[in-house]
Amino acid sequence: HIITENDMVALPTSTLPERVTVIAGTYDGVIAGWSNETNSDELEMAFAMPVHDGSVRSLSVLSDTGMLVSGGFDETLKVYDLRKSRETGETKTPQDLGTPTCSEFAPPEANGTHMLVGLTSGRIAFYKRKDWSVVHILGGHEGGVSCIACHPSGKLALSGGLHDGSMRLWDLTKGRLAFVHKLTAVRDTKKALNPAVSCICWSSDGSRYAFCYGKRITARDAGSGKDLIDIELPSRPNQICFLGENDECIACACDDGSLPL
Repeated sequence: HIITENDMVALPTSTLPERVTVIAGTYDGVIAGWSNETNSDELEMAFAMPVHDGSVRSLSVLSDTGMLVSGGFDETLKVYDLRKSRETGETKTPQDLGTPTCSEFAPPEANGTHMLVGLTSGRIAFYKRKDWSVVHILGGHEGGVSCIACHPSGKLALSGGLHDGSMRLWDLTKGRLAFVHKLTAVRDTKKALNPAVSCICWSSDGSRYAFCYGKRITARDAGSGKDLIDIELPSRPNQICFLGENDECIACACDDGSLPL
């Protein structure tokens, strides 16, 4: 259902955690954060700092440890301790593989031991977080990696292509490709175009995943591959996530400012 001002829809309410921090990266290389006071719903700017030469391309956070990693157009990854508000390290992306486009800790929650970084070359660098050494270089996408989502187990990951119209499943325990799914081409006025995958996400238990491309959103059962949702929206979704106590809903942030649920 797409909620408009004329709809009388009762949405479930939830209580914010005692402290919430929202972090954003900008085109001019600045990372800014907004936080709330204890038990308050209002966010206020907590910090803003220039960190990259050029735009910030990716942000990943381990909430339990307060670690933030940013990827920039300057082909560097920078590591921060949000609890102490200071930079703790940096590393360069692998030579000649392009700039970061997306990133994800593996496992994505708790104490993620590794990190996946998608690059404009279509490769994915798999780092060990302990010393930021590169464990594997995963290759396969043509024209850049648009998004990455790591399975809650940390053993699998899905990646989306920016120009090749594909999603790829990676076996992170062996560092190799497990499966390729080719998406249906999006029709332009005169020709079919390979769609860019805007976003991929897993449910909290890893039993389902969802992805969006063009104006379409699809959710699937990971075990059977059966489509649970496959719909086209009025506007292009750019971010999606599972919501609800049992991940029974999917929220979509769309280009027109709407938030279909």
